[in-house]
Amino acid sequence: MKPASLCLITSSTILSAVLAADKPIALKEVPPIVQQTMLKEAAGATIKNTLIEVEHGRRYYECETIVNGKTRDFLVDPEGNVTEGEDEMKLDEVPLAIRATVQKLATGGGKITKLESVKRDGEVVRYEATVVSKDGKKMGLEMNSMAHSRSKVGRVFYVRIRTQATSRPMKRLRMQATS
Repeated sequence: MKPASLCLITSSTILSAVLAADKPIALKEVPPIVQQTMLKEAAGATIKNTLIEVEHGRRYYECETIVNGKTRDFLVDPEGNVTEGEDEMKLDEVPLAIRATVQKLATGGGKITKLESVKRDGEVVRYEATVVSKDGKKMGLEMNSMAHSRSKVGRVFYVRIRTQATSRPMKRLRMQATS
């Protein structure tokens, strides 16, 4: 099988979504039901940070952990339900289309500093990556799960790119996986 390559279809669509900033909070200060969920989910891991995150006007509690040398973060709603999980991935663990996109944006001396799968209800909904260019510029990438299928040539997926100058996604690329 040939390695996947990518064909750029369109680019430079400006998005208006604004990303929320997280606020640190001590584990002992989160509501008891949230604390119980965090401790249960973090069993066997080291809790690094707990934060308050507001998404679409709703408050969530984020728990950042390290397990087996990898980061694993998760969001808990005020009722104590885990709503989202982020698991650190190695480049060779992600689908070919995701790998090729991240590698392409890191060419010319750039470095991939973060690569994660984001899951809801146990299913991957997107991948996130951070790439630092040779000149130190930071780029955040969000790639939707349409690229998750390793065998579907021709599948279309989207990549949102944020630069360090703004937390607002500045580009939306429509990509197509090809062989």
